[in-house]
Amino acid sequence: MKHFVKSLAAVIILGVTGFLLLADSAESCPHPKRSARFTVSGACGPTGTLSITANKDACDFDVSGAEETQLPPRGRYFWSGNSPPGKPTYDLYEGHWTLYENRTYAGPSDGGPAPTSGYRECMASLESDVLKLRCTEKAEYASEPEPRVLSTCESVLTPQ
Repeated sequence: MKHFVKSLAAVIILGVTGFLLLADSAESCPHPKRSARFTVSGACGPTGTLSITANKDACDFDVSGAEETQLPPRGRYFWSGNSPPGKPTYDLYEGHWTLYENRTYAGPSDGGPAPTSGYRECMASLESDVLKLRCTEKAEYASEPEPRVLSTCESVLTPQ
């Protein structure tokens, strides 16, 4: 019985330690609460208003107006070679963020192969003082090693 109690205590300690390590390693984007509002126009959906609010230190954010503009409803900061190492700006008006959503597909009506799953991703980047949103929809097919590009488009985000 004494061995069982020691083993149980060890399992509990390991479980709590693992949980604390995971909680401590959660990704953080150090910034104050940020919000931005844009008029969206272009080929990615109807013209409309898109509002983004990123809570303090959060890397992910929700998007208001996504349904009306037919854009993905979730967003996330990302970094590429355009941002100095260790000094990201987290300014929504400068780009460096993406909108994304997972997609499911019904079987094809023509009897061809059906995609198993897919996603749509829209990358925001500032180019010559114009904030552009480039969207790509990709689908995964069981018979293909890489996702297939279904569509691409580009829209402009004008700050309000």
